[in-house]
Amino acid sequence: MKKKQFIRAFDNSTKSIAIKSTRRIFFNHLYQPIEERGHFHVDQMYGSGTGILLKHENKFYLLTAHHVINKATKFNFTNPSPFWVTSNSKYKTESIYDFLMPARIIHIGELISDRGVSIDTGDIVLIELFPPFPRHKPNHFLDLDSRRHRLLRKNEFFEGQLLLAGGFPFESNSFEFYDEPVGIFTHSTHVHRRIMDGVCEISDGEPYMTLDGISEENYMNLSGASGGIATNIKDKSNEVQMAGMLVSAGPTLIRFIPSYLIEHAIINKDQARTTLIDPAIEGRPTLEEVSSLIAHYASVI
Repeated sequence: MKKKQFIRAFDNSTKSIAIKSTRRIFFNHLYQPIEERGHFHVDQMYGSGTGILLKHENKFYLLTAHHVINKATKFNFTNPSPFWVTSNSKYKTESIYDFLMPARIIHIGELISDRGVSIDTGDIVLIELFPPFPRHKPNHFLDLDSRRHRLLRKNEFFEGQLLLAGGFPFESNSFEFYDEPVGIFTHSTHVHRRIMDGVCEISDGEPYMTLDGISEENYMNLSGASGGIATNIKDKSNEVQMAGMLVSAGPTLIRFIPSYLIEHAIINKDQARTTLIDPAIEGRPTLEEVSSLIAHYASVI
C-alpha cells in the first residue's frame, strides 16, 4: 500500500461507523436511596469506561467489559438507571431522551470457554438497553442485523495487519468538581474519543495489537478505554469491520477479545445468565412495536 493510499485509508477508517459506535459510559450516584427520595435523581456523575453500541434482532445493546461495570458498581445498583450512554456518537444533549438507559445485563462472557491465553475471554457483558424514542434513534452503531458482515472472521486476521482501537480513557475524560456550584452545575467533564493505531500480532492462535513504533502519540495511560473497539483499516469507511473489544491496554500493547468469539456469544445470548437492572423492562414493547404503534396513530390522525 502506497503512503498516500494508506493515509487516505487511515483517515477514512477513523471516521467509520465501527469507530463511531463507541460510547462513553456515564455512571451516576445517589446520596439518598431512591426509595427514600421518592423520585429519580442524580447527585453525581463519576467513573470511566467505554462500550460499543450495537443492534441485534431489532434491539439495542451496549457491549462492554465485565470489569468496567464491576469496578464502578460492584453490580450493586443504587437506582434503576445506574449508568447512561448517549444516543448519538457526538456528545450533544438537550434532554434526558438523548441518553440510552440500561435494562438488563446478559453475561455472555460465561458462554466463552477459557482458552488458556493471556486475557480473560469471559470479561465481557452485553447490556440490553431500553428502546429509544423514534426521534432519538442512535445515529451510529454496529448493525448486526444488516447484510454487511460487521465482524472480522477468524481467517481474516493476520500478523502485520493494520488495526485501529477506539475508546474513552479517563485521562482524556476526567471529571472536574467545583468547590462552589457554578450556576446550577457542581461538576463537569470532557468527552473525548481516543483513536490509536497499531499492528496485529498473533500468539497462541489469538490476535492482539502492538502500538510500539507505529504512532508518534503517547499512550501511557489508557485506563477507561476497556470496552472500546478494535477494527481493521479499509480504503472505504463503510468497509471497516470490528476486530474485537478492548479489555486491557498499556503504552505499547492492547489486548482485545476477538470478534469471532464475541459473535458466537451474541448469537447464543439467550442461553446466558442475566441480571435485571430496571424492572420496567418486563413487558416493555420492542423498538419495532413502538415504531409500528406510532405509525398507526399517525395514519389515523
